[in-house]
Amino acid sequence: GQAMGDGRDGQPLAVPRAGHTDGAANSAVSGKPPEMGGSANQEDAVARGLHVILRLAAAHFGLGPAGGLSVVIQGAGVVGGNLARILHEEGHQVVGLSDVHVALHDPNGLDVPALLKHRFAHGRLPDAPTGTTRVVTEEEFLRLPCDVLAPCAISMAVHSRNAEFVQARMILEGAHGPVSPRADKILERREIPVVPDIPAHGGGAVVSYFEWIQNRTGSAWMEEVVAARLRRYMREAWDGVREIQEEFDTGNPHTVGFDLDTALLVPCSDEPNVRNIQYARMLHQQGHHLVVTTARPAADGLPLQRYSIAALARNAMSYHTNWQRLWR
Repeated sequence: GQAMGDGRDGQPLAVPRAGHTDGAANSAVSGKPPEMGGSANQEDAVARGLHVILRLAAAHFGLGPAGGLSVVIQGAGVVGGNLARILHEEGHQVVGLSDVHVALHDPNGLDVPALLKHRFAHGRLPDAPTGTTRVVTEEEFLRLPCDVLAPCAISMAVHSRNAEFVQARMILEGAHGPVSPRADKILERREIPVVPDIPAHGGGAVVSYFEWIQNRTGSAWMEEVVAARLRRYMREAWDGVREIQEEFDTGNPHTVGFDLDTALLVPCSDEPNVRNIQYARMLHQQGHHLVVTTARPAADGLPLQRYSIAALARNAMSYHTNWQRLWR
């Protein structure tokens, strides 16, 4: 996946150092440039995935018309910058955008193309106010009124000391753990939905998987094909999260995922069987919330481990099963 400060310089080095020269062997390294077997849409994969989840979550939580949301985005790099571009092109108002140097706010909507052009040329967003655009502190930035706050830069950006002041109607986690566990509870009490990072920014992992398939088969998919399949995978992931949450009656109407204190990871085999299902239902009857993974069980049964997690990942399928799903 892509994160703050992430770059592609390391990937081209990794391939020759590993001694891989053919396309199939190159599949061991993802995020490669196209000339070395990389996939189309790799650069903005996380942002594209976030966009899909944002649309689904906005509709689910009743935030308003698909093209009329006000959005504040923390981070203007590979994830945040591309998300801002995509949302601006779709007609949303990006009213806040920040990078490591400056945070900008414009209640009428920022000129996203101009800001990203400046950042590309100078390595940072402009720090001089223009028109109705003003510079704000990072503390003020996270308190800006908006429909969606998307922290796409650092972990723990929203924490117990500022969660009480968040004025967003929904938070979309675009970084790794940008909302702390304590902030999660505060936001739940305030009935502000949080879409967790696991289902939200999985687009990078999905496109890396697409890259693996393309390398293994010696194929190169067109941008439109990658984009369409990414949208489908993200939509299925969202539907899976909602389906299991509703089936097991987990969380509350303002959350997507499980309660931190009662979540249990249930390792199971790649192929669900009667024993696993019966075991999971027994745990559910005992009041546990379940997260099912494809981790294979120990030979003597199904060991349990307690995890501090903020999100639910529907039971992932094996590579073989994913291969079948891809072409159906």
